[in-house]
Amino acid sequence: MSLFTSRAVDILKAGKEGDSIDRDQMGKHIGRLCEPGDKGYANVLSAIRKVEREHGIVWRWDRTAMAWRCLNDTQKVSETSNGIAKSRRVAHRALRVASGVNTSKLTQDELKQHSRNVALAGIMEMAGRGDTQKKLADVSEVKLPDLKSFVKLLS
Repeated sequence: MSLFTSRAVDILKAGKEGDSIDRDQMGKHIGRLCEPGDKGYANVLSAIRKVEREHGIVWRWDRTAMAWRCLNDTQKVSETSNGIAKSRRVAHRALRVASGVNTSKLTQDELKQHSRNVALAGIMEMAGRGDTQKKLADVSEVKLPDLKSFVKLLS
């Protein structure tokens, strides 16, 4: 990790819910410009990922405030929902692309890979749909299936 990213991590991991820091402030702290396209901006994005992974503190760009804002738990739930919706759209597009594949022109290995890709994209798309989420709302405790159960389900 670079010195600049390390400086950004130190600032971000000290964040509390509702804190914000704009590009100029961050640039002064880390010693680099933090505008999109600048190296400092990439350092901040790396630091945000590291702080999320290691400290559970989530920062997102707030367009209205023109600053990074530290999210509270309610905002994290919303961010999670947005991420699921985005993943569903990507999976849906992957399924559209996959539907145009002429499988008769694929080798055996490519056909296996294509089948796996379609199955996984289908699961991701199905998991993000509203009806799936409504059905999960009725389950008292939702937990991730273990890998063996998941593979058995697909077999």
